[in-house]
Amino acid sequence: MKKLLSMIGAIALTTATSTSIIACGEEKPPIDKKIDISNFKDLDLGTIETNGKDLTVNMIKDKLPTNIENEVNITNITNISATLTAKSNSIKYKGSVIVTYSLDKKIDIKITNTINLGQLHANTKADFLEKLQIALAQIKDLNTIKTSDYDVYKAGTTTAIQDSDIINSTNFLTVKITVKNNSLKFKGETTILVSYIKNKYDISWIKGQYYFYYIQAYNLEDVIAKLHFKIVNEIKNDSISMHDYIIYKAGTKVTLVDKDIDFSQKNIINIPVDIVAKGDNFKGTANIELVLKSI
Repeated sequence: MKKLLSMIGAIALTTATSTSIIACGEEKPPIDKKIDISNFKDLDLGTIETNGKDLTVNMIKDKLPTNIENEVNITNITNISATLTAKSNSIKYKGSVIVTYSLDKKIDIKITNTINLGQLHANTKADFLEKLQIALAQIKDLNTIKTSDYDVYKAGTTTAIQDSDIINSTNFLTVKITVKNNSLKFKGETTILVSYIKNKYDISWIKGQYYFYYIQAYNLEDVIAKLHFKIVNEIKNDSISMHDYIIYKAGTKVTLVDKDIDFSQKNIINIPVDIVAKGDNFKGTANIELVLKSI
């Protein structure tokens, strides 16, 4: 492009200088002031970005200098070259020349609007990414995008999002979508705000007896810690914390306390309890029985 500009400028200057000389004496034929563009060789326009669309005349025109783009006809367009021919009514140029270029047909994934995923089925990374893919494919020009085309990171990082990011956010999460280098159709990256509605996990299906071994030095805190570990394994969701539920004596709203368990006993202790979920991420009541056996 720089070569094209410099050559046109140089020839235009030379032509203007030479035509300023006035001949004396006999009448000379009129001097042809037009620049012959066929004298230009090896003209490369660089890369033309089509953003997933077919190459057009206007896309090529946009790569030409402003002093020539409206003075030529563009024909014989291929994916690598085109012919510029001076218009018959052009007062500046004559002749024709072939220009070359390369095409970048990849679609830039720049997204400016917030994406709304609606209600999540589960508050997990997998569910979030599945719904994000559906939402992306509904955007104009991105209908053929696949999860294999891009990676999703926490905004401003190269760290993949986790289940905890979905759980701990307040129904909004800013993410960075980066297209992979091996994507054949897409390019670029974009940072967007994604909104969604978290689905509270229902713990009411948890039932039955939970067995624990104890020693006399145990207290209620030890039992609850062991119970929590079993709950995490039961629901396969490590985002649940002890702050997400309250343990009551079964059928009451009375919390379980140390004096409710006599760890000095040598026999089996059976304690029916209700585990009542609270907060934004869990719901329901699990009715279980703690069965404590002394060692």
